[in-house]
Amino acid sequence: DSSTRTIFIIDVVRKIITGSIKLDHSPTSIVLSNFDNKVYVSFEDTSNGGIYILDLNKNKITEVVKLNCVRVSLALSNDDKNLFILSLDSLILMDANSEKIIKRITIIDGGKSLGLTPYNKTILVGAQKNNQGSTLIFDANTLKLKKTLEIKSNLFSFTLDNLKVLAINLKELFIINLKSLSIINRIPFNSAIKGVAISADGVANIWLPLENRFHIYNIEQLVNNNSMDPEIKLTEFKESAKKDYQNYLTEMEDGKKMGLFFDTLKQVY
Repeated sequence: DSSTRTIFIIDVVRKIITGSIKLDHSPTSIVLSNFDNKVYVSFEDTSNGGIYILDLNKNKITEVVKLNCVRVSLALSNDDKNLFILSLDSLILMDANSEKIIKRITIIDGGKSLGLTPYNKTILVGAQKNNQGSTLIFDANTLKLKKTLEIKSNLFSFTLDNLKVLAINLKELFIINLKSLSIINRIPFNSAIKGVAISADGVANIWLPLENRFHIYNIEQLVNNNSMDPEIKLTEFKESAKKDYQNYLTEMEDGKKMGLFFDTLKQVY
């Protein structure tokens, strides 16, 4: 809870709050380890940011790591070994066990969003500076930049085979092939996309809160279709029908003018 600077521990089986941990700063993102009940919580104040490391067995803060950066977001490898930290101006690789920084590189375009593939091979960073957006693709082990795609992105969701990623920017969904590092489709929607998740069987769930609904698609549908949104289809149909009607009215008007022209000719001759 960023308003009260509190982390609440919830038992999802019994659906009750089992504990809470008070923080000194407002949390900005959170990741939970898979094996040892550790929680990593990023925070920032007016001029600085860092990470709280929490122990859920004891419900307390065990470490505070200051990073001297702002707008921090996190991703943890599924083996709990590496913690990836994105800030406004840098991408950091930290050893999650020793809590030591292994590598830190500069993000000159302004880091905004962070995604890590399921097998910990590739990092995607949504960057934005001076209203120009890009998606940066890095090797997760070396933080070496592999490619820059000229698209904005603020959410990522990956297929379990590590071959495709859905990248979201406001009302647009991009499908990126992680093998060729190329965009294979772009799909527009009528309203802002606020969430996306891919299930183990390859079904994409896309949340459109302004329309009070989810869209559910097979990944191959998204790859092979230009527009899956029925509202977009309806809008396109209405615009096409309106254009056809305007053309019809123009043709009718032109026909009337030609009729008047021939009537005038008859009167003259």
